[in-house]
Amino acid sequence: MSQLERSLKATSVSETLSTYNEWANTYNQDVEKEEYVAPLLASQDLLTHLNTQISSAKILDAGCGTGLVGEALTNLGASNIHGIDLSPGMLEVANRTGVYKSLNVANLAEKLDIPSQSYDAVICVGTMTEGHVGPEAFDEFVRVTKAGGVIVSTIRESVWQVKGYEDKVNGLEEQGRVKIVGRKREHQRIGAGVYAVVGSFAAAQYDQEKQNKDATCNNNCFFKYFTNKCNADNPACVCTLKDMREKFFCCIADNCAANVLPEQSERSSNDCDAHGIPFTFDAEAICGIKLPASSETVSVSVTTSEATTVPKAKATESVTTTEETTSAMATVAATESSAASQTTSAAAATVTDNNASRAKGMVAAAAVALGVFI
Repeated sequence: MSQLERSLKATSVSETLSTYNEWANTYNQDVEKEEYVAPLLASQDLLTHLNTQISSAKILDAGCGTGLVGEALTNLGASNIHGIDLSPGMLEVANRTGVYKSLNVANLAEKLDIPSQSYDAVICVGTMTEGHVGPEAFDEFVRVTKAGGVIVSTIRESVWQVKGYEDKVNGLEEQGRVKIVGRKREHQRIGAGVYAVVGSFAAAQYDQEKQNKDATCNNNCFFKYFTNKCNADNPACVCTLKDMREKFFCCIADNCAANVLPEQSERSSNDCDAHGIPFTFDAEAICGIKLPASSETVSVSVTTSEATTVPKAKATESVTTTEETTSAMATVAATESSAASQTTSAAAATVTDNNASRAKGMVAAAAVALGVFI
């Protein structure tokens, strides 16, 4: 059984780790034989989003493996690249490339030891596939990406739907955390006939400082109108629960105008349940105040493709082929978010179906969690 087959059939983190540590020193040669072009194609996609900013952008290569993506990005002008990977053995090889500012061991299936909004861009190539990193990793990618940042990811087509990646991305958009800005299907490994989904996402970010202000403001209003005025322990209360709730939300609008939660604005038009009682509240009409519009939005583009192997090309070269390909790139451009980004509506996802006569070199591969080509 090849190392690639072993990696795809791994059933535990320890098994995956062992496989990639053993494979590290021959990995590049093995994937070159399979014409693995996903690192180059994903890097080129990221370049289209960053343009001239790529030279100064702080980029996280999630699941960097032996550094193929880092080398491709460097050849395209990037100079501030940081890599994380599950396998110390793979990281040793990546370190020899000399293109990374930092390299650290990390499990993409867990919460990352990285502060929120640390990177201008996140790129993940070849890690989201069978036996590797699941769709939950998108939550962390969005969290560590700065407002206005971009996330590019490749997901093996064979797992895109059945393993929940598509549902995850769609869910993030529905929550207002990202906006799908691109999705396409491309070859991943030309020689193996494998396709991958390449998705591009613009993601909304959560502002911790604003969250704290929102919480304080809401609590002050809550205690003012619920605890001190009208509650079950106050028999002298003359206002109805509805009146109390109206005063509560007016308090928020009057005193927290700079950081009103988007969810409060939503209550202007939607029925909601508070303490189990259906309630419709027109904040602007009742309070006589204009609620600020939420600034939190995210755009996301996703492309699906099955990986195929193509002859390995230099990062500065483009590979052409007549074989039909589909690529799926996920790019996440994060924008400033308010305290309740989940309520902000995201723009509808746009899907681009690239079917015929695409360059075989235009391959977005869904490689293994350790940056290994699948």
